[in-house]
Amino acid sequence: MSLLIRNVGNKPPWTLPAKATYGLYDSQRAIARFPTLQIQFPADLMSVSLTVLPLRALHFIKRTYPDPEVFETALHCFFHSFWSPPNMNLTRPENVAKVLAEISVGFKGDGSDPAAADKLFNAQEVKAILKGAHDMKDALKQTTQSALDQGAFGAPWLWVTNSAGQSEPFFGSDR
Repeated sequence: MSLLIRNVGNKPPWTLPAKATYGLYDSQRAIARFPTLQIQFPADLMSVSLTVLPLRALHFIKRTYPDPEVFETALHCFFHSFWSPPNMNLTRPENVAKVLAEISVGFKGDGSDPAAADKLFNAQEVKAILKGAHDMKDALKQTTQSALDQGAFGAPWLWVTNSAGQSEPFFGSDR
C-alpha cells in the first residue's frame, strides 16, 4: 500500500466493494478512450504495486533531462508497462532497466507505435538513471508530502496550473 494512501487512511479500491465496482466502469472508460490498449490488472496487484523504484527513476529523469517530453515519455511507458499485458513487475530493478532501455522516442502509451525507432535512453543513461534513482528517496518523500499537503487522498493526484495561473487538483485513474 502506498505511503500516500497510508497517510490519509484511505483504502485501495479493490478492498472496498463500491470502489471495486466503480473500477470496472473506470477501466471501460479508459479502454474506450484508447481502444487499441489492452488494460488489465496485474495478477498479484498487491505484490507489484509498491513502485518506489520507477517513481524515484522518474524524479531523476525530471531533474536530469530538461526536456519535459523525456519525462512524459518515460512516465507513459512505465504506466503502459505496468497496466498492459504482460504487466511488468516494476518492483524489480532489472525490469525497470528493461523498460527504460526499450522506450522509443515518441512513445505515448496510447496503443500507437511511435514513428521514430530511436531509443530514448542508451545503455549508459539507463545505468545512470538506476544509480541516480537511489538518490531520489528524499525527493519522492517531499513530493508525497506536498501532495498530502494539497489534500491528496490517493493516486494519481495531479495539481494542475493553467496559463492564467489558476490551480486545482485532479484525482483519477492511473490506467
